[in-house]
Amino acid sequence: MPSRAAARRTNFFCCARASPRRTARRRRACASWRKAGRARLLDRYVSAEEEQLAYSAADIVLLPYWSHYGSANLLAGAAAAGRPVLASDFHLVGRLTRENLLGWTFRDRDAGDFARALDLLAQTTPAVRAEFAPALAAYAAASTRGVLIRRIQEMFSGSDRAAISNLP
Repeated sequence: MPSRAAARRTNFFCCARASPRRTARRRRACASWRKAGRARLLDRYVSAEEEQLAYSAADIVLLPYWSHYGSANLLAGAAAAGRPVLASDFHLVGRLTRENLLGWTFRDRDAGDFARALDLLAQTTPAVRAEFAPALAAYAAASTRGVLIRRIQEMFSGSDRAAISNLP
């Protein structure tokens, strides 16, 4: 876990739908931070607007999914807000984070490496986080809905292209 000095400067905001058992564990783990007003837990899915507000309020976006295949769209949201991520090095999210310089990774399913990464990140400065800005901006620009639709359209020709161009 973060050092005491780093923890005093850290705020935690968790937006996730979890099982009742996991929610109870999160609440216990963050009890002192919640009591001090430095942690908020939302045990529900959040709207797109709430998600963007959470990204904007963050210094670093934590994507600690262990052995999880999805959630690459969370990288695009964090990048659009200009926020680097800490992600598991597993599969697509880990690969995209490393290859696109979107933040830091920790070894999948390694609690010790995760704790070490949290401690390191709690001590990062705004200047260090700002070094990711160009890569985050490039990734965000390449990950817009319009760009993705255009890429899909390029895969098709003729009548297929007309049908796809009507996507919302």
